[in-house]
Amino acid sequence: MNKTNLILFLFIFLFCSAIYGKPLEKKTITRKTDPIIITGNKLKPLIGTSIEKIRLYAESGGVLKPIPHQIDERKPDGDFVFPFGPKPSYDVDRGIFDDNDELIFMAKDVGGRAAEYDFPDGFRKKAEIMVTDPLTQGRGWAYIFSFSAPPPPSKVDYVTMQKNGQRIKALNYETSFSKNAIIGFDSLVITKAGGGSGKNTTDRLKIRATMKTRVLPLTITKTEDDFTSSLIAYIDGPVRVIRRTKNQMYLFWKIPTPASVIDNIYYYDFFLWPTIVNVPF
Repeated sequence: MNKTNLILFLFIFLFCSAIYGKPLEKKTITRKTDPIIITGNKLKPLIGTSIEKIRLYAESGGVLKPIPHQIDERKPDGDFVFPFGPKPSYDVDRGIFDDNDELIFMAKDVGGRAAEYDFPDGFRKKAEIMVTDPLTQGRGWAYIFSFSAPPPPSKVDYVTMQKNGQRIKALNYETSFSKNAIIGFDSLVITKAGGGSGKNTTDRLKIRATMKTRVLPLTITKTEDDFTSSLIAYIDGPVRVIRRTKNQMYLFWKIPTPASVIDNIYYYDFFLWPTIVNVPF
């Protein structure tokens, strides 16, 4: 190689390195805990695609890499599809991404804005997702692709369900449901990854319910021992676990109250117990 060609080669090499090693726009969002939930109607290019052929990427170190994500299906009535457990359910389209299905990933996993020459080989459809913090206006990006032959997804799994639904193991905590008072947990561990000791410091979740009637001078007092809970079905993805249970309280002897259905939702460092109770009066 002569001197002129060598200079030209070095110029091209440095020029390409400068382009390929940097995102078009750097990530400025700093949120860690927040999950990002996007319904299919906002990702029109992917509608009608088999969920198994969809992957999510984000820029890291100048390269697009797969990030943890999942797509939870919802039925036409809006209820979740629960693929696992004693009473699993199914969507009418059996695994096709549609308008009310949900893409879930964590805000902390987004990256900078990527150029098209950084996109993975072999994709068929794509959509760019921009995430904006409403408080700071910080931004980050993720990229959703469909493939005929999808590459491996991210190996990261933030939260899992174990022991037939009685134990949740997440990155920053672990919790187990009580064998004696199955409505609640009797173990809550903050892991070392979450800044804790890794040891259980919890006795158990306690419930103290007192009800008084106006018709009769009657007071009813109940504790966690007066409740029953049974697993219906669950979702177990790399970003969140949703555990659906049927729960009742015994009023007198073995006479139960109307049942409530609870979806426990677990992410890598927090969980939610939204509760809906339907009673006939």
